[in-house]
Amino acid sequence: MASSVLRDDAALRSPPLGEAGTRVDAELELTVPATCAALPTLRLVSETFLAAELARVQADDLLPDVLLALHEATANVVRHAYRGAPEPGPLTLRLEISPWLLRITVADAGPGYDFDTVPPPDFAHPRDGGYGLHLMRATMSRLSYVRRPGRNVLVLEKALRTPRRERAA
Repeated sequence: MASSVLRDDAALRSPPLGEAGTRVDAELELTVPATCAALPTLRLVSETFLAAELARVQADDLLPDVLLALHEATANVVRHAYRGAPEPGPLTLRLEISPWLLRITVADAGPGYDFDTVPPPDFAHPRDGGYGLHLMRATMSRLSYVRRPGRNVLVLEKALRTPRRERAA
């Protein structure tokens, strides 16, 4: 399976992390085909990176929530982004960690969608699927979606340092 590192893809870049462009201490970017077969490798690489980096900033307790959100976001690309296309397109994952923030950017070249009109799950009538966006919102500090030329860009952010964490550190 081919993966590539994209260093200067402006369509993936979000505003600088933190106030006044706080430095990024660690970053990882991968592009894989948006297929079920590519997900285990993408998840293994990202989990290894996140486990090490979250431990480094003493936020390893956040790993389960972050991985759940990341898995839901990448599974949604595989399931929805290229539905009906003859071949799956790319899924690009970018992870950035600053002292205060983890930012996960997931991008694809599928058709756009209206992020704000995705209905919440109906827990009174459980079904298979339809919980991804809800889980991402529940486990991350902030989510945003933007349609850039030819790309969907979903940004998930998790605060790493809060006043409670600062006191505990």
